[in-house]
Amino acid sequence: MWSRRWVWMLPALLAAGQLLAWPGAPLLTGSRPPAAAIAAVLAITAAAAVALLWRRSSPVAAAVVANAALTAGSWGLPEDALSVIALADLIALFSVAARRPARVALLVAAALSAAQSVVFLTDGSRELSLAVEIALTVTVYLIVLAAGRRHARWRAERAAAAERFALAEQRRARAAEIERLRLTQELHDVTAHHLTSIVVAATAAQSFAPRPGDAPVCSEQSGPERDASDDASVCSEQSGLVAETLDQAARTGRTTLEALRRLVAIMQTPAPPALPALVASFRDAGQPVTLTAPAGPLPDAVPAIAREALTNALRYAPGTPTRVTVTATPAGAERATPSGAERATPAGAEQATPTGLELTVENDPPGAPPAGPSIGGGNGITGMRERARSAGGDLDAGPLPGGGWRVRATLPAPVSAAARPARPWSAHVIDAILIAGVMAVPAAAAWAFNAEEGLDVPGGAALMAAIVAIHALPLALRRTRPWTTLAAVAVTGACWTATIWAGLLPAASGWIPIAAIGADLLAVHAVGRYGRRSRVDWLALPAGVLPAGLSIALAFAAEPPAEPDQPSQLVMVVLFTALFAGLLAVPLGAAWLTGWLVRRRRARITGNEDEWMAWSAHHASVAASAERARIAEGLGEAVLRHTEGMIGAAERGSLDATVAEARAALAAMRDLLRDLRTAEAPVKAQPTLADLPALADKWRSHGREVTLRVTGTGGEQTVGGYRLVELLLAADTGPAELDVRADGDPIQITIRPAPDDPDGEIAAGLRARDGRIEDVTGGWEIQLRLEAGQGRWWA
Repeated sequence: MWSRRWVWMLPALLAAGQLLAWPGAPLLTGSRPPAAAIAAVLAITAAAAVALLWRRSSPVAAAVVANAALTAGSWGLPEDALSVIALADLIALFSVAARRPARVALLVAAALSAAQSVVFLTDGSRELSLAVEIALTVTVYLIVLAAGRRHARWRAERAAAAERFALAEQRRARAAEIERLRLTQELHDVTAHHLTSIVVAATAAQSFAPRPGDAPVCSEQSGPERDASDDASVCSEQSGLVAETLDQAARTGRTTLEALRRLVAIMQTPAPPALPALVASFRDAGQPVTLTAPAGPLPDAVPAIAREALTNALRYAPGTPTRVTVTATPAGAERATPSGAERATPAGAEQATPTGLELTVENDPPGAPPAGPSIGGGNGITGMRERARSAGGDLDAGPLPGGGWRVRATLPAPVSAAARPARPWSAHVIDAILIAGVMAVPAAAAWAFNAEEGLDVPGGAALMAAIVAIHALPLALRRTRPWTTLAAVAVTGACWTATIWAGLLPAASGWIPIAAIGADLLAVHAVGRYGRRSRVDWLALPAGVLPAGLSIALAFAAEPPAEPDQPSQLVMVVLFTALFAGLLAVPLGAAWLTGWLVRRRRARITGNEDEWMAWSAHHASVAASAERARIAEGLGEAVLRHTEGMIGAAERGSLDATVAEARAALAAMRDLLRDLRTAEAPVKAQPTLADLPALADKWRSHGREVTLRVTGTGGEQTVGGYRLVELLLAADTGPAELDVRADGDPIQITIRPAPDDPDGEIAAGLRARDGRIEDVTGGWEIQLRLEAGQGRWWA
């Protein structure tokens, strides 16, 4: 988005165009307009143009001033004297609709319409009827109002996407720390408690166990008052206590070791491939698997759980049809357990996200039991459940009522830039305004015809109103079914012709379909804007031009020729069709091209946002995986080894060795937890362009030749510029020459030589920030457009 200092560009161009059109054109052709008229036009142009300078900060005031100036110029000036600067009224209204609440925009639009109606009432030289002119004005204002509200929603969506992107960047920066904290808590809760209980119980049992060379404790407790049977009972109880302690230590140790091994296995498991590639690999292995999943990034837990579930299906039901389904679910929605019972989220329970994902893996019952002994370890479901819970979800697994097996996991939905915030001013309201505006013009034309010519046909007015409504109502489907809308508009457009040829309407009303061409314009625009078949969407232009031209031509040629020497109706239809089709091709082509350009631009922006979000999520996953691998290595080096030694000592009946190994395992666990807690780093402020010299020094310290020149600072929050330079330097290891010019907008970054980008990370970063790259001598020149006062690049 252009900086605020370019806000004068549009008013300046508008004023220059006005002065060129009038009084410039008359003066160039030798005509000399009155000096008073020239002075009035100059004053009105200056007032309207200056008012537009505040269209962003004070759009309502700008609209009032611009409209007042134009209204004052409506009396005493030539008709076309303000033809160009008159657009200031619409530009100011658009700014009001885009930057102020809907209620304010409606009030301003109503006020402008009332002011313009007053001008029409006092203008005795108008060519069209008062109703037609007011209807045209209201329609134009409504269309501008709708466009402005649509732009306001688009800006809100981009701002929300920028916030989600900033949140994803924070998560990426803290991914390792968050994963470390989570695993620290899990290790403390799951394993440290078990190891502590073993140490306490075994240490207590040591006080009853005899030491080497000492008499049994039970013998020391005997005396004159105790007989032999009592001594034997005491010795038996003490021996039983020691044996029970050793057995408990062995059982608890095995449980702890199993939990640690599962945790290590999960932490050491590499990130699974994308879900479609994973399903394809199982198809190659002979398992018929079908996949139903939404487009876009999925949490890492989804392919990880799907891999384990498909492995179990291949192991226990080889060759049976298997279905993998991923669906979006509303928060708090009821979900069924494998047995079919419904389970709802408790009232008041907190939800991780407003919506979630549900992964279901189902397989049919096997035709025959698998041959050979089971090769499973029995921990697959437990591992999948732990994976789901570590991602903030849950998992159920069990047999299906009719046979087979089902695994169902519910997970939080990933943060995505594709999510669009809801707005009170919905698209349906905008469509209603457009439909009303499209209906107003032909309705006003029909009313004027009825008032001036009169309708001799009974019910003619009602018939005209019905045709107007039928022709415009299909536009309600233009966003979801643009081709259906275009076909319906083309078919209903022939209703005028059919009624005229059938004698239900007079032939003199054949010009009214021209006033209804707004529906055709919006229908063709809808195909360009919302069509999903990019290769054939251009056919909307001939599909809109030819039926509309033919319909209008048939309406004009409905009356038979009055003289024998006049062309026949067929010839008139052909000539009129060619004429009207040629005339309509320009506005309909412009409507389609406008929609196509908007769709292409918005698809590029949203695609870049989603691509950058996926890139950020991927790197966050990589950082978390690296932290899990580091912790798993620490567990394997000390804790697992001592836990295995403790189990072996307990099984051998060596209490002292059991205590020693348990204490060593607990000490190793505590050391690991202490290291993890002390490794926590405070969240640092994000670097900006002012930190680029430190980045260059870091590369120079590794022996790399880096030349850096920075002009300006670009603001305090230019995080994206720093990250892009960081990405450019990381893409290569050779000498680099960087010239960063941050004293203007856009920011310019020149790097020589051009770095390699085999993985497309630099290209993704540029597209996410709406950056532009050009090849220069020996390198690249990159331009980043920075919105004033913010550190984000969004269109």
